[in-house]
Amino acid sequence: MPRASFNNANLSGANLEEAMLENALLKNADITNTKMKGAHLKEADLNGTETKYRVLEARGLVDFADLTSADLTGAKLIGAKLIGANFTSAILKSADLTGGTNLWQAKLVDADLNDAKFSGANLVRADFSRAKMRGAEFIDATLSWANFTQNRAFTRVKFSGADLSHAIIVEAGMVNVDIENARTLEDTRLPSIQELIELGFSEERINKCKEKGAIFNLPPAEPDNKGETQ
Repeated sequence: MPRASFNNANLSGANLEEAMLENALLKNADITNTKMKGAHLKEADLNGTETKYRVLEARGLVDFADLTSADLTGAKLIGAKLIGANFTSAILKSADLTGGTNLWQAKLVDADLNDAKFSGANLVRADFSRAKMRGAEFIDATLSWANFTQNRAFTRVKFSGADLSHAIIVEAGMVNVDIENARTLEDTRLPSIQELIELGFSEERINKCKEKGAIFNLPPAEPDNKGETQ
């Protein structure tokens, strides 16, 4: 079946609530103020890398949109309302989700977020499990209760000024990640101090995390050999 094509289409102000757009082509489409609450965009192609300026503007309502495996490379979702959106396995490389984009409780599991920008975004309770995050920026973002478990390519991530209270950041590489520059780490769960040292964290950086309220995992337990016969 041929894919529905909306490439370069002007959908500004259209009502696409609950629209079935699975596998659709929306390259460089203008969806400014488009109502997309509950839209089904699974495996849709919203790749905008060919557009130099307005790649993809999504300031409309796209709450709970299904963007599973969608290609949003280079997309501009500045100020978009994406509450509860499902980005599982989506490609968001170099995407711009700054300007107060609302991603409360969004699911970004297994997503490619390399070089994506989330500065100033609302990411409360967002799930980043197993996501690729090389070079991602979360400057001044709100990430309380977010889940960063088992992140892949978790390098050069910027958290300066971010609220990471109650977030979980464990089983992640954390190479060149400025976690200590977050605005708050109140009850933020981090790898054990031993693991952080192995990742190159200095005593000064670890102490900064402590001062901001971080909680460190316990180091792996030593094997219990009691009762073994010789």
